[in-house]
Amino acid sequence: RDSVASRGLGDVYKRQLKAEGGIAARHARYAAVNEALREGMAELGFKAYVAADRQGPFITTFLYPDQAGFDFKHMYAVLKAGGYVIYPGKLTERPSFRLGNIGEIHSDDVPKILGLFRGYLASL
Repeated sequence: RDSVASRGLGDVYKRQLKAEGGIAARHARYAAVNEALREGMAELGFKAYVAADRQGPFITTFLYPDQAGFDFKHMYAVLKAGGYVIYPGKLTERPSFRLGNIGEIHSDDVPKILGLFRGYLASL
């Protein structure tokens, strides 16, 4: 759908991309966030569904932990209340959830996100 509003947003996105240094710089940011989240989640006991050498930088899927009392809906609510939304895993045969590594997520957001997961796990 081509409208004046959507063309205006396209200009905004182009300016943001240019200010960030272009496609390569944005891709590098996504990859850095992905790597930091994968490492932090592993330290918390979450196992990534896809091996690191096969992982793209946009979305990362994690298996449910084998921790007593784990409840995805409760974890989702805790993270959402903290300003971060996760997604249920729908593409795997094993229970999982997905983290987005793109958009307005930067490396300095990773400690806060991991802190939300840490707080949830501590509540179990």
